[in-house]
Amino acid sequence: MIRFLLLLSVTCCLNVRTEAADWPQFRGPGGQGHSDAKNLPLTWSETENIAWKVPIAGLGWSSPSIQGDQIWLTTAIDDGKSLHAIALDRASGKTLHDIEVFTLENPGSVHSKNSHASPTPLIEGDRV
Repeated sequence: MIRFLLLLSVTCCLNVRTEAADWPQFRGPGGQGHSDAKNLPLTWSETENIAWKVPIAGLGWSSPSIQGDQIWLTTAIDDGKSLHAIALDRASGKTLHDIEVFTLENPGSVHSKNSHASPTPLIEGDRV
């Protein structure tokens, strides 16, 4: 379910890729969760209004962040022991970067509907 929601979030962002501004942090540029994008699709399915889909290893609960041609997201692999930041190409979904940010010896417990990859990436200039 979490993986589906992540793919759904990324897909929604892609449908406005040519008109949309960057979305560099949680809830967007101003932190308000508001976009002025127009003519967004009202429905989507496995085949309708989908630009691309890509499997992401592990579990993630963060919002994607968008800067230029890159979409950044986080994922927790190996039961939360390995935390990654992943950059995808906005046009194709190709993985551009898969960076192990850090490892946790004992990641602790999380709610069953969450993961250790909850923080949304923040993009400031050329830094994530």
